[in-house]
Amino acid sequence: MSIRVTERVRTGRAPAVTGEDARAAPAVARTAIESVTVGGPVRIDELGGR
Repeated sequence: MSIRVTERVRTGRAPAVTGEDARAAPAVARTAIESVTVGGPVRIDELGGR
């Protein structure tokens, strides 16, 4: 992985995963857990950013 990061920095190319992607990941995980807990679909915005 560090080779890819180094290459992106060296060439100035955008990273494959952005900071926004990284910030969204916990919300996606919490929503998935809540969906399993309630036994049905849960909208990510229903969790209110918890």
